[in-house]
Amino acid sequence: VAKFPITDGSGQTVALGTAVTDISKQKEAEEVLRRSHEELEKLVADRTRELRSEIRVREIAETSWRESEERLRDIAESASDWFWEMDQDLRFTYISDRFFQITELDRSALLGKTRWEFAGEADGDMDDEDRARFAEHRADMEARRPFRNFEYTLRGKGGDEISVRLSGRPVFDVTGVFLGYRGAGTDVTATRAAERALVRAKEDLERRVDERTKELRHEVAVRRRAQEMADQASRAKTDFLANVSHEFRTPLNGIIGFSEIMASEVFGPLGAPRYREYAEDIIRSGRHLLTLINDVLDVSRIEAGAMTLHEEPVDLARAVEECAAMVEQRAEAKEIVLVKDVQPDLPALLADVTRIKQILLNLVTNAVKFTEQGGRVCVAVSWSADGGHVLTVSDTGIGIDPQDIPKVLTPFGQAHRAFTRAHEGFGLGLSLVHSLTEEHDGTLDIDSTPGEGTVVTVRFPKARVISGTGAAS
Repeated sequence: VAKFPITDGSGQTVALGTAVTDISKQKEAEEVLRRSHEELEKLVADRTRELRSEIRVREIAETSWRESEERLRDIAESASDWFWEMDQDLRFTYISDRFFQITELDRSALLGKTRWEFAGEADGDMDDEDRARFAEHRADMEARRPFRNFEYTLRGKGGDEISVRLSGRPVFDVTGVFLGYRGAGTDVTATRAAERALVRAKEDLERRVDERTKELRHEVAVRRRAQEMADQASRAKTDFLANVSHEFRTPLNGIIGFSEIMASEVFGPLGAPRYREYAEDIIRSGRHLLTLINDVLDVSRIEAGAMTLHEEPVDLARAVEECAAMVEQRAEAKEIVLVKDVQPDLPALLADVTRIKQILLNLVTNAVKFTEQGGRVCVAVSWSADGGHVLTVSDTGIGIDPQDIPKVLTPFGQAHRAFTRAHEGFGLGLSLVHSLTEEHDGTLDIDSTPGEGTVVTVRFPKARVISGTGAAS
């Protein structure tokens, strides 16, 4: 709306005029323009914020990428392995420092070259097997195939051989275009040297084992031959002793028999009493010699494995009485007290009665022999803790040094030379007792103190005790 004055001819205002203009469309256009302007400003502001955010994100990403790149490069440079890259022509574009530290080569010696070009410079060091492996490796890479643990040997700057192991995989862009290879390498020189040393050590060990085996076989053969010769000698000795003992027994029995006739004066008086005493001396000496010969025969049988036991129930109390009676005269001559301590009502023992008496007689005879004038000998029989029988012969004699005990248990073994000089015998008694005890599944123990006496213990197992029998049987 616009107002204007209306004037007369003299220029005086006589009225006001009004002019009205329709500006609706103009206002609408202005409003549209204003709103468009505001929307544009909003869009500009939003886009500005987006750009700032994108810039910030990009800056963060670039920073992170640089940090990652630096981190990876630091790892690559400090790792014991090295990393490498190739372009699409399979030429090296990057190799981490570790490779050059190991080989002491210049980068120019390898960067820009293919692996086979570099290896070809040392082709003279390759054998046919190396060339075949390289050809296969090259075929894999040209076919864009990944590979693992490819090994070959190169020469360092100083000419030293360096064994390396490589692994790699092809790299493609998002469209599938081949960009090159990327991978890692490891120095395996020490490993290969250790393997070669191990092979040499193994070969050396096998050689030494073979040599030692041959030596052992020779030693075994020598020992086997020596054992065979010893066995032959032992058999010859046993046969000789048996034959000689048999030859001795025949005339000896005659000597003893005729001496008994003479001592008994069967065909009349001998005249002087001294002749009769001489005859009795011959009888005693002959019987002693016969006992020794019988012991030798028994040892020969045992060594030859020809000892046979005639087992029957044996009354140990009766056996003790009979054997004690045989040595009583000798004990009385030395004023030795002979004690018999047999537990009453002991069951019988399944054994060879002759061999049991032989055990008893040898032990009691030895005890009396090595006990000085006025000493004491005790023969005892009792139950053992496991239900068997225990036979013990103890004395107050000269004793045995503990280190000599194993010796007296061997045939012809004696404690020391003084025994041989001072006491009669071959040294068969304890050895024979030991063997006869083992023939009856028993054990023998000797406990002795020099100058104080000896205790010999024979143990018979429960399996040889006949239940339900007693001394009366």
